[in-house]
Amino acid sequence: MKRFMLLLAIVCLAGTTVMANTVAYWRFEDGAAGEQVLHGAGSGAFAADILDVSGNGNDLSVWDDTAFGYRDSVAYATVAQTGAANALCLKNTNGVPGMFTETGSQISTMAPAQFTIEATFKLENGGFRCIIGRDSQGTADENGDLAALYFQALPDNALAIKFCDQDGYWHQAVSATGIFQSYDFASNPNGDGIPWYSMTAVSDGQTLSLYLLEHGTDYDYRLIAQTDLTESGSTNTALTAGAGDGGDWDAGNWTVARGLYGGGHGDRAWGYMDEIRISDSALNPTEFLARPAGFTNAVSPARDVFLSTTTSATYSWTVDIPQDSQFDRYEVYVADNYADLAQDTPTTYLHKSAAITDVATTTYTWSGPYDYNNDYFYRIDAVTYDPNYADGTAVYDSTTVHPGTINRFFGPRACPDVGISGDVTNVPDATDHSYTPQDAVFIAPITRGTVGVKEITWYKVVGEQDNFETPDPNDPADIMIANVPGDTEVTYSPDVTNATETTLTIVAADRADNGDYYAYVKLLDPMGNGDGCYDLSPTANVFAHGGASASTDYLVHRYGFDGDATDSISGAHGTVVDNGDVNYSFTDGKIVLNNSGLTSGPVETVTDPADPEATRDMLLPVQGAYVDLPNGIVSALGKSATVMVWFTYDAADTGNWPRVFDMGTSTGGEDFATGLDGVEEINGEYYLADAPDSQEYIMMSPKVDAGPAWRFETVLNGGSTSRVTQNPDNSGVAGGQQACVACTFDGAAGIQKLYYNGMEVAEDSDFFVTLADIMDVNNWIGRSQFNDAMFSGSIDEFRIYNLALTGPWVEAYYELGPDAYNVTPNPCVEELGQMDFNDDCNVDMADFAEFAAEWLHCGRLDTVDCQL
Repeated sequence: MKRFMLLLAIVCLAGTTVMANTVAYWRFEDGAAGEQVLHGAGSGAFAADILDVSGNGNDLSVWDDTAFGYRDSVAYATVAQTGAANALCLKNTNGVPGMFTETGSQISTMAPAQFTIEATFKLENGGFRCIIGRDSQGTADENGDLAALYFQALPDNALAIKFCDQDGYWHQAVSATGIFQSYDFASNPNGDGIPWYSMTAVSDGQTLSLYLLEHGTDYDYRLIAQTDLTESGSTNTALTAGAGDGGDWDAGNWTVARGLYGGGHGDRAWGYMDEIRISDSALNPTEFLARPAGFTNAVSPARDVFLSTTTSATYSWTVDIPQDSQFDRYEVYVADNYADLAQDTPTTYLHKSAAITDVATTTYTWSGPYDYNNDYFYRIDAVTYDPNYADGTAVYDSTTVHPGTINRFFGPRACPDVGISGDVTNVPDATDHSYTPQDAVFIAPITRGTVGVKEITWYKVVGEQDNFETPDPNDPADIMIANVPGDTEVTYSPDVTNATETTLTIVAADRADNGDYYAYVKLLDPMGNGDGCYDLSPTANVFAHGGASASTDYLVHRYGFDGDATDSISGAHGTVVDNGDVNYSFTDGKIVLNNSGLTSGPVETVTDPADPEATRDMLLPVQGAYVDLPNGIVSALGKSATVMVWFTYDAADTGNWPRVFDMGTSTGGEDFATGLDGVEEINGEYYLADAPDSQEYIMMSPKVDAGPAWRFETVLNGGSTSRVTQNPDNSGVAGGQQACVACTFDGAAGIQKLYYNGMEVAEDSDFFVTLADIMDVNNWIGRSQFNDAMFSGSIDEFRIYNLALTGPWVEAYYELGPDAYNVTPNPCVEELGQMDFNDDCNVDMADFAEFAAEWLHCGRLDTVDCQL
């Protein structure tokens, strides 16, 4: 089993060591022996009666005060895995035991792809006895009465783990019958003489395993049942979150000491319960809670560490042999499979030491070899002569093997570590807008030790970066970059096998090359057994603006509203939408929108068609007028854009959050202005519905809420990334006079700016994003993605540049005014006159130096060609 990455995290809470992947851990240590577990609410209502010591807040509730009592009869005084004291357990004190988690809690909504369930118990006789369950009905295709999960004892004293996955498939691993002992309550009410057991169920998404440890007899957990989940045909073996609902249960809730079948409580487990833990990962048996210590306890290799070499490992241990036992020898076993060492006397292993007969010798070295990244397990047994008192005196005439604990470690790492140089950006010159194609060069350094490289490949991301271990069937495969001299050139230094870096050069990168790139590096297998370990570099981005729109000075869309919504630059014509009364007109080269009192996504509260006793918001057709621009015009801009608009907002309008423009999508999707809400269609009508937030847009509003601020806002990545560029005074843009607003977006520089009548009025930085991924299906002038006010006023001209115009250019275009879109100004001359001596569109000390040098030259030489 190869290991590409190992992460161990330990968190300490409430004096108990808890693994970081623990979801809930119920220890039952908060009472006193002989006391009842007191219930903090009405009968059957949830109360946090049993605390979750993991710190996740997934507490348990008993049904009422009569259900359970604390007892001091426990399987072990110390939890072997954590070292925590264990003094108490629970025993049912009525005939209908059961505990449950809170509806809506973290554990009640989880649907883990992997899980581990652990419990220690001593049970009464009975039929189906559910030690741990999960409430549900209707998820299993083979039998809708089944709940989501049963961790249970069967009538014939077999043990089982059974669950339903997210595809509706039913999985189970069932042990042999009579695998554990239970007790008869009538004749033995306290279960005297009956063993305690610790049971663990593990699903890693492919295999379902059940382990059992009989305290006082077993030296370690033994595998008692196992099922191959992949043989079921399921495409998603993650545990279902449950479905259905009952008067006394809710889907997804976890239970202790009772199950559910056909929507009814049942399968009660009478007896003792202790140390219950649920994890959202597949634990190794070396990590189980009750794993006991032996006469010998392993020290090194420490658990789950990587060796530093393939040719040697030193094993060490401590020993604790009772004084009345006589030492005979140590035996060291090494295997690459846990099950091989989980036998009384291992017969299959990689190596067994010769007898070590000196009790003081607690180290042993074996040269291996140890495969890179492979799993290894070792166990150190102590063999002793234990006293036989058959005749009243101690006779040492036979040996006893005392198996040690089984520990896991890994062969040395043989994985590369691949980095990458930063993003590459090439945009037109900010001063004169000239564009020069440049190569995009990415360098990926490779750290790999002495292991050679087998393969180096560069990829361009399509959708999301590929996961080479578990590919997403819904994500298109990334594009492999071929080595094409003069186009895409892949090189290695010094060569593939010995590479310490690889370089991708995209010659004269253009807009078609824009996107994210990464390097894939796979090493040779040092043991010669096949492919070695690999690593992916982080992604780096190319944004090459290209000069295709230079002829229009990067103006890509222009709407002049001379009687319609024609795009006079690129033919991406808009459509005027007006579903109500006539709310628009074209006048003097402007579109006038008369939307006072109208909103962008009107709703009406009506009777819920699915529940006559409830109400629901039904969407109504938008009644106002707005301009709908073609899909895709924003995402095509990438990292560089300017939206410039001349408009007059009706000062008498009282609506909040009107939009001059709002381009992107609401969570409801195309044509819907639902903001954060989704949409559900029922009988041809549309209703607001809960949905994952997927809104994203760029917008400008002359009035934030009711005022007095105004803003330019960008929201991307399903609402997770946003930037607000806002000015506190909207008197210029909402006062009834014509205003020119420019909103510039520079994702490469991470800057977003807002201009009013040619002057910068607000700026935000550290916003390194792109518009390329925005879902722009609602590109609207005059309408919002939310149910905000429609715009009332006039729009004279609306422009989109695929360049983030700098301040001098914005001012120069403002000075030219609307309709002069086909005139290219000289912002340096108009802005700075003859003081910009070095022609960089800035007047600063560099210009003074230029002036001074020329002045001295002219003054000393008295030349006639000085032109200052």
